[in-house]
Amino acid sequence: LNPNTYALVIGNEDYKSKQSSLSQESNVKYAINDAKIFKEYLNKTLGVPNTNINYLTNATSVEIKQGINKLKQLASINPKTEIILYYAGHGLPDETTKEQYLVPVDVNSSNLSYGIKLNDLIKELAENNPQKIFLIFDACFSGAARNESLNSNRGVKVKPKENLLKGQTIIFSSSSAEEPSKAYEQKQHGMFTYYLLKKLQDTKGETNLKDLFDYISFNVREKSILINNQLQTPTISTSPDYSKSLNNTFF
Repeated sequence: LNPNTYALVIGNEDYKSKQSSLSQESNVKYAINDAKIFKEYLNKTLGVPNTNINYLTNATSVEIKQGINKLKQLASINPKTEIILYYAGHGLPDETTKEQYLVPVDVNSSNLSYGIKLNDLIKELAENNPQKIFLIFDACFSGAARNESLNSNRGVKVKPKENLLKGQTIIFSSSSAEEPSKAYEQKQHGMFTYYLLKKLQDTKGETNLKDLFDYISFNVREKSILINNQLQTPTISTSPDYSKSLNNTFF
């Protein structure tokens, strides 16, 4: 059991229902399936109690901010806190500042300030010095998307600004720079999430973060070319303060 691990798991798939101006193609195919199965792995394979997992689907700006605040409060009362935040859905860069945002289902490029700025998210979660902050994003932040972007300038990709990592923070992201993060249609998952789940399944969760990322990186890059005919390059980032070797860091 991992009683000191607290998780926020978000699958944002249906943007159309909250924003009538959007087309059906703006939805993020399989994002709820991604989040649902990841939540099950957290509980059944990695031993995170169900009471410690906040699971949101098609979450609004307010709902996500409440979930982040809950993690922050837990870290303030439990010095052994480890945080896992998983997000599948749209990401976008601010076209002026290049800041990266997670996009709630009631937000798009025209009101992006209501989204979740990654630098603010990282700062908030690190504020109470949890033992580890593990952020996993199956989203791209360039304005590309699994299907159709929420960016008002369709087809325009922006190289997003790098985030300022604080505390004991690790980020796994599904793609880099101007690349999209695509689906694995046959498996009904995001390509990145499918291989994340596959490695957890094959190892029964007994894998360090270096081996996990190496496995995801190779398979996503290879299968993206073979199946989706394009590059998708997962990335890993750690904060300057991160004190452990990824060879010795587990979920």
